[in-house]
Amino acid sequence: MPMRLYKSGLIVDPMNLRSRDLDIRDIAHNLSMICRFAGSFPFHYSVAHHSILVYDHMSFNGHSREACLAGLLHDSAEYLFNDLISSVKHHPALAEYRKIEHETSRMILAHFGCSPSWLDVVKPYDTLVYHHEERVRAGTSKGILQLCPRTVYDRFLNIFHSLHQ
Repeated sequence: MPMRLYKSGLIVDPMNLRSRDLDIRDIAHNLSMICRFAGSFPFHYSVAHHSILVYDHMSFNGHSREACLAGLLHDSAEYLFNDLISSVKHHPALAEYRKIEHETSRMILAHFGCSPSWLDVVKPYDTLVYHHEERVRAGTSKGILQLCPRTVYDRFLNIFHSLHQ
């Protein structure tokens, strides 16, 4: 697989990721540019924006700094592998993809000082936000603001820096 050049200037081989390859600016940039639901949302709605909403719910419910950091970073592997719609991602033929994505997520969390075990705590909040997103897509709900990628990038980094100590 060819290596990819990132905004930070790092050249990364996604299939042979090393801790030194990780730069939070690359994660924030890519996630703020990648649209959820393969772009089938009423407006540009990014993986980073989704991650911020998961963080917001966890923070509102009083979770620890580390749990909230896991909420913010739970989809961070998608900065390398992109976002796949659920019906595609969970197809049996993509079992190896899911395994690689999961292991990469765990590595990224650990790199930023967050136990990968927090992913189990994040899951219900991820599901809650997903169901809200589906209602917004269907036009039966509102409540997700349309934000430009730069605003989401800045907010993602600000939250990260407030949690990562």
